[in-house]
Amino acid sequence: MRKILFRFTSLLFLTGFGLQAQYYENYFGTNKVHYTEFNWKILETEHFEIYYYPEMKDLAERAAGLAEEQYLELQARMNHSLIKKVPMIIYSSHMHFQQTNTTAGQLPEGIGGFFEFFKGRVVLPSDGSPTNFRRVVRHELTHVFVDSKVNRIIAQHRRLNHPGPPLWFTEGIAEYWSGAPDFQAEMVIRDATLNNTIVPLQELWRIDGSYYMYKLGENFLHFLSENYGEEKVLHLVDNIWKSDEFKKVMLLTTGKDYETLSKEWIYWLKKKYYPTLDSQDQAFSVTRQLTNDGYSMKPAYFSYGKDEDLYYVANRDGFTNLYHQKIGSTKEASKSEVVIRGERSEAFETFHFFKSRIDINKTGELIFSTKSGERDILYVYDTRKKKITHRYRYDDLVGIASPNWSPDGTRIVFSGLSASGNADLYIIRVDSSDLDGSMLRIMNDFYDDKEPAWSPDGKHIAFSSDRNGDGSKGAYNLYLWNVVDNKISPFTSGKFHDAAPTWSPDGKWLAFTSNRVGTPTNVWVMPFNEEYFNSADTSYSHYAPRQLTSFTSAVFDPEWTAKGDLIFSAFENFNFKICRLDSALHKAQTLLPGERLHWSGVKSLWSTPKVQIQNSNSRPYDKRYGLDFVQGAFQASPQYGYGGGAQIGVTDMLGNDQYYLTLYNNAQDVNGILTDWNFVLTKVNLGKRVNYAYGIYRFKGDFYQVGDQGEQAIVAENRYGGFFSVTYPLSKFQRLETSITLSRFRRGG
Repeated sequence: MRKILFRFTSLLFLTGFGLQAQYYENYFGTNKVHYTEFNWKILETEHFEIYYYPEMKDLAERAAGLAEEQYLELQARMNHSLIKKVPMIIYSSHMHFQQTNTTAGQLPEGIGGFFEFFKGRVVLPSDGSPTNFRRVVRHELTHVFVDSKVNRIIAQHRRLNHPGPPLWFTEGIAEYWSGAPDFQAEMVIRDATLNNTIVPLQELWRIDGSYYMYKLGENFLHFLSENYGEEKVLHLVDNIWKSDEFKKVMLLTTGKDYETLSKEWIYWLKKKYYPTLDSQDQAFSVTRQLTNDGYSMKPAYFSYGKDEDLYYVANRDGFTNLYHQKIGSTKEASKSEVVIRGERSEAFETFHFFKSRIDINKTGELIFSTKSGERDILYVYDTRKKKITHRYRYDDLVGIASPNWSPDGTRIVFSGLSASGNADLYIIRVDSSDLDGSMLRIMNDFYDDKEPAWSPDGKHIAFSSDRNGDGSKGAYNLYLWNVVDNKISPFTSGKFHDAAPTWSPDGKWLAFTSNRVGTPTNVWVMPFNEEYFNSADTSYSHYAPRQLTSFTSAVFDPEWTAKGDLIFSAFENFNFKICRLDSALHKAQTLLPGERLHWSGVKSLWSTPKVQIQNSNSRPYDKRYGLDFVQGAFQASPQYGYGGGAQIGVTDMLGNDQYYLTLYNNAQDVNGILTDWNFVLTKVNLGKRVNYAYGIYRFKGDFYQVGDQGEQAIVAENRYGGFFSVTYPLSKFQRLETSITLSRFRRGG
């Protein structure tokens, strides 16, 4: 008995063949959309192959220099060399990074890069910050070396199927060797210690894969290094072969078990952080809390008459939304309402919860940016009309962050991330003329310029940048850009992280966040006198930064109110809430200068290292295929006999071209060994926005079948055919699909 079957499903407006229309929205998850066609090239160094596209050539060369520098350091530290060159695939923005096919999963904004173990690929984006980029490169290359050395040690000792070290250790050591802990690590560990939420070593598996796990793993290794010697960290790698259980490796290396080490570690943390409560306060205990539910960040304040409004970004229902609530004359933690629903449509695909501030002008026009498709869109929302009035999209910019209104409400300044991977400041016009949306680029360099704030008189824009000489070590300071004469002047200096400047309503004070006393970021203030600032005297003896708050944990994004209070988001008990500090301006005016020593002078601009490239002419990307996975299986059944098979996946380095082969044999006797082979061969192409797949198959054997009357039988069939399918994602949430299958089968063997 032979039959030929055709099956079509389609979204196209065609006739005939029994076409069936289907519309998918969040069907089997969201779509990974390949918006951009990259012209990939390869830059070779002694130990690396850097994959990049022409718009980001400078970034690729910086990555090459950082990678070679880190290679030599890790080679000496671990007494280990890599056998082959490391492929490093770089994207100039997280928007581009999210389109990568080197992994099938969706990549949320919190993912700063990854190391893919099977092919040894390092895949990472730039966010405009050279400091962050350097740390991510170091983190992922530590993974490369640790993975290579662990595999070599296990192979040398013939330990098959060894599980390797746990995730908390592999991520912890990558963070530990990436550089000194940053203020965010300090924030998380201090908060967990003071709130007694440290997860002990033996229970870290409960938080596998979380940011908290990364920071705890890193901190434990600092404890181990300080109390048992730094060599113990490396010995844990060297001794990995001695047991399949890492807790036994820890016992053999340190002489103590998990439980004992956890007690010592937590006690070490308590001795370090408990004394801070004597001189510092927990933010929620000395401020008025304005929000209760979920994570709340990025406040924007608006007042009219006696009424005060608060707008902010929060995650409360599994989605990040833009919220509004009344404050001041009504109950402080009043009921909030959703203004814009995020993460449900292409228009508002992703609010940049931790990266982008929002702002509102005197007439109640709110500005914010969200990811929409392949780039960020800048929106103007009229809070009185309750509708979007302006929408700005720029082909030259992938990212838009922290927009801020000019005092007259006719211009917006923001930090824009270009396809080169550089973050600079831009100004656009907002009006009803033909010039609406016209853009002016203020800076054009590799320094990370962010979080601009327009002065109330419209003459200056304050912003945070790493352009000071200490920026090469991760420092950020405040600068002022003179709108009239296009001049950039330093406002603060030093090896600190000064960020999020905001002007007092009278323009005489700048509040900002800083880690100037070695703690997580607190609010600092600095008076501004234009006449003095423009004078030749740069001693700043009476204008040094002054600490306004002294909290045990970190605060972010301060905003002045019309009454001289400060509103900001605070981190405590692993949560972000928006708080209000009363009479902040009065407190600032009564602070003594007393901080002159923090002014260390302005160092010259710094430059990134270059590397000698073996071949100065980079070559176009050539598809080289390699194994992604190989797995096999064998079965023995009294009823169905014996069988065995394998699955093989082969892709190119970028994951755009994928081949999959499933092969198995289900012969029931010796004669069937040569004839009863089954296979499926599939080719998948993901290199462009339109994804397609095609393949052939053959199935032969006994098949279970239920007849029309419910009768059951086992029949012998020989099936073979081919298939073809096309998918076109309209957005992250919706897609079109069509497919065709041609089948032929014969019963009776």
